[in-house]
Amino acid sequence: MSREVLVHAPTGYQPGRTYPAVVALHGSVTDVTAMPRISGLSQLADANGFLVFYLQGIDNSWNGYTCCGGSQDDVGFAKAVVEHAVKTWNADANRVYAVGHWAGGSLAYELVAELPGTFAALGVVNGAYTSAARGGRAWTAPVPVVLFLGEQGRAAPTFQTRLLDHVKDLGCPELQPAFLGANKRITRATVTCRGGIDLDVYWFRDVATEWPGPGTGATEADRRSMAVDQGFDAGEVMWAFFAKRSRKA
Repeated sequence: MSREVLVHAPTGYQPGRTYPAVVALHGSVTDVTAMPRISGLSQLADANGFLVFYLQGIDNSWNGYTCCGGSQDDVGFAKAVVEHAVKTWNADANRVYAVGHWAGGSLAYELVAELPGTFAALGVVNGAYTSAARGGRAWTAPVPVVLFLGEQGRAAPTFQTRLLDHVKDLGCPELQPAFLGANKRITRATVTCRGGIDLDVYWFRDVATEWPGPGTGATEADRRSMAVDQGFDAGEVMWAFFAKRSRKA
């Protein structure tokens, strides 16, 4: 089965240099062409000098532990993309990061479990962690996680329950959310878990499953998957989190 990947090389890309790389997984109702506009990752890549590999799901969906169907090997697909990124695009194998939105976020969690030692950190926007007790697989090589969760919509209780699973599995202290400065619509909690693994969580009072971002260049269709009125750029915060972290030996 052939699969589609959209590659974005940063402005001024030089084949002889090594670059950090992001593997980005779109949400259920979007696709590989919309993900750059929704996430803003390509603009961030140009500004900060990293590669982005946008993966396309079969019928805009992913075959994960509990979401969303199909028989394709999406974990194998992601593994092949990472290998290609390192071999062909000179991606730094110690600085490869997984990013996912909604169903893509759920699969991004799965990639860390199924491909231990591959990713240096994980960024998820409104995706659900699947613990071993719920049919997933335990993380044998935990990585730092930055997570963005909406508090509205029917998926919100699941996101919160799965977050508590994740906190327990990682051996994290209890989360203590606090308002993000003067913005009373966003709260944040950050903790260091067992083995020195960081977990950074943002909750959005007025968001369901959308990606919080500025919406620069987004189409009207894209905006149905975005929260552009939060005064917050999840992609920018995500990259700042990644930039401080590399894979542990």
